[in-house]
Amino acid sequence: MLSLFIINKHGSLIYYKCLSGNDTLSSNDIIRLASTFHGLSTISVKLCSPKLNDNNPIFPQPKGITNIDSDSYRLQCLETLTGLCIFMVCDFNGPSKAHLNVMLSYIYELYSDYVQKCPFHQVDMPIRSRLFDEQISLYFKDWV
Repeated sequence: MLSLFIINKHGSLIYYKCLSGNDTLSSNDIIRLASTFHGLSTISVKLCSPKLNDNNPIFPQPKGITNIDSDSYRLQCLETLTGLCIFMVCDFNGPSKAHLNVMLSYIYELYSDYVQKCPFHQVDMPIRSRLFDEQISLYFKDWV
């Protein structure tokens, strides 16, 4: 299983794609998973105290949950400075953490190129870019 979720800074799911081909989640389950992750990630910021000796404002530390590992799955998240949250859920025998970070960075690059630069896309609205969807499918064709 390999799934990609993109949620905006308000916790709304704006993009979802099951990359493994065997999507067993209903649309309600997908939305529920994305909003639950956003809520838990937001709460975790309040629970974790900030480092007092971190005086480097140029490179902000990640906020919220960055990864969750269990016996059966791995969830890896990339949160951007604008609050966009891109995360992937995969089987534990799927890509490594380092490889997932590279994938998430590339997905953010695709998002910047094909979604943000599109004059018809409105911020925080669902992504309806055919080019973005094609590029995601092309990038993950080896994992399907």
